[in-house]
Amino acid sequence: MEHVTAVVYTHAHHIEGGLLIAERLSEKLNDPNTDFIELHDARITSLLQGVDSAGSMWPIATIPKASILLATLDTQDHESPETRLYKFESKKKSYFGAIVGPFEVYGTGHLQFVDTPTRVLTDQLQSYFPVTNATILLGQRQGDNRISTGLAFVNRNMVQALTLTQDAGGFVATNNPSVSTNVGASASGSGRSQSLTG
Repeated sequence: MEHVTAVVYTHAHHIEGGLLIAERLSEKLNDPNTDFIELHDARITSLLQGVDSAGSMWPIATIPKASILLATLDTQDHESPETRLYKFESKKKSYFGAIVGPFEVYGTGHLQFVDTPTRVLTDQLQSYFPVTNATILLGQRQGDNRISTGLAFVNRNMVQALTLTQDAGGFVATNNPSVSTNVGASASGSGRSQSLTG
């Protein structure tokens, strides 16, 4: 068994802790025989607080998988990026944008074939699908609202909107005037566009 640090996001909380797994996180999330994920030495914080806030410490947090909107982990703790990319080599690279609860998720998806977002959601994506080189935006938090991760798993059943493109330029988002993205944006929130890929 391997011990990795995972983070799960629900509608209201960020929960980080140790996860014991015998397989990849995607297999644990997509396993139809289990309904829960257990995180050990878990730190629970509100999404409205920064991820560096103290939060509450629990010895074990048992989380129903149905309540998980997103899950992330440090890919270097789990699998090397080269190993993971090799598994995606035969697939078509697409740039995803998804709204999942209070989150916007942007990054690279890896599809068997290119199709419309409706067909991709219906036919190609597992219950929890991977997005690599992901940028996660949390619009309701004031201040630091951008999370970058090498790998995020998105709950397909919680997707409220999905778009995708083959364009290597990816997507462009407009800064919300009340939220700083901390990526070269001024505190005034100038409303200028920023690319979310690369």
